[in-house]
Amino acid sequence: MLSFVFCFLLQSQPLFSGNNPSYRLAQVLTLALTIKPSNITLDSKDSINKYLQENWLRKPEAERNTLTAPASLTLCTLNKFQKAFHALEMIGFQKSSKNHIPSVIVILGCNYPDMKERVLFAKSYVNKLKKKPQVILLTGDRTLEKTRNDNIPALDKDTPKNCLTEEDAGTHLINTNPDLSMILLKSTKQSKTKRATTADNGKTLEKWLDTKKIKGHIILISTEPYGPYQLATIQKNCRMENISFSVLSVPLKKKFNGKTVSVCMDTLARMVYTEINS
Repeated sequence: MLSFVFCFLLQSQPLFSGNNPSYRLAQVLTLALTIKPSNITLDSKDSINKYLQENWLRKPEAERNTLTAPASLTLCTLNKFQKAFHALEMIGFQKSSKNHIPSVIVILGCNYPDMKERVLFAKSYVNKLKKKPQVILLTGDRTLEKTRNDNIPALDKDTPKNCLTEEDAGTHLINTNPDLSMILLKSTKQSKTKRATTADNGKTLEKWLDTKKIKGHIILISTEPYGPYQLATIQKNCRMENISFSVLSVPLKKKFNGKTVSVCMDTLARMVYTEINS
């Protein structure tokens, strides 16, 4: 059974102080430059965004499972990366807040294995609450990736045969977890895109909250290291009066390794872009 840990990011710290990187961000950038050097000085929002977008952001339409460990990554540097990402509250960050009762819990859709873990994690949290909030499973407009022609594990490995889309997978999880009362919302992808994005999810959530006249606090259920990025993106695209957000992340279960560094850096590139364009 999936164990439960309280780990709210009640208010993620900004990545920048004015136009300059925060000390925590600068630590990660220093390490990143040892792997992928740059001719530009990373001392401003624009230069940092440019470096991350060009060097660490995965290719358009590619999923995170295609990312590989960066070359020339030593064990010493790997350990430093782990500490730096912890300081950025992307992994291993825990802050107890047992009395922070939400009005709504939003489980963010994703690949099937992670979405299943998020549902179990949300169930464990809800079972500890005296007052049961509304639970939403917010799925994206995406066809599942159940097989591949290479040695990379499929994104949606072990999905039930009758599930062809993320919406199907979400419906399956709702039906197989009847003790967690959930409703399903589906985000629609933009034209000419492979899938609905976190920004699309934010806009879909905004419409639902406005229709239902929801007020109060909302907890987003994510997975490390994506929580801070998804929190910032939802907040950017779901600007509602009388609504506040925090994120509760399923702890990183696999050993921190070179591929984790690439995933974290890809996520950081998105975090930086979101912050400077908010």
